[in-house]
Amino acid sequence: MKNLTLLFIFLLSLLAWLCWLLEILFVKGWYSLSWLNGELYSPYFGLLLAAYTFLLPFKFTGIATKKLILPFFLLLIVNAICYEIGKHLCYLMYCRFCFWTTEGIVIIFSLAFLLFPFMGFFYWLIATKLLRKIKKINILYISLFVFGAIVLSNITIYMSTGFGNQTGWVDAVKMGYPVFWMLFALGVSGILVTKKGFVTDEQAAV
Repeated sequence: MKNLTLLFIFLLSLLAWLCWLLEILFVKGWYSLSWLNGELYSPYFGLLLAAYTFLLPFKFTGIATKKLILPFFLLLIVNAICYEIGKHLCYLMYCRFCFWTTEGIVIIFSLAFLLFPFMGFFYWLIATKLLRKIKKINILYISLFVFGAIVLSNITIYMSTGFGNQTGWVDAVKMGYPVFWMLFALGVSGILVTKKGFVTDEQAAV
């Protein structure tokens, strides 16, 4: 069952990545900065799949589908908040007309890093309140998995530049590597939570 869950998570991550890449290639166009102008729609589809990939392992533990509906929409809201904040922080970091001081740069990076524990906490809170009580250590695990997706995206762009020839963070984003790794990381963290992260009745009684 674990292997089947992991396969589904991989396929969903791949689907979200392909949707991003197809929009960049055929709607926005690769050889320009037009993908930074206007709205991208594939990320919102990815936000839906991200919530689903985390909840999928819970489904395989026998939790009824109707019990997953509210957590799904709440996780979707968390994902949307993190996406919008992260997107605008990236715009600020690469702003050509912004003359940042050292203090300003530190603040921007600090806010960006706060998104990881923010996601970890609210994913834990929603799961533990609406599905089944899980250990608080999972806040750290989920946060680290999400941060790991950023690290893996940077590694992946160095291994394969895809349709471009640059290896910066913007190029990794343009190739959609964070989309794939973020979904995969959330799915794997869901597996970890359902495998070893539940609070037992004995622990809850203490």
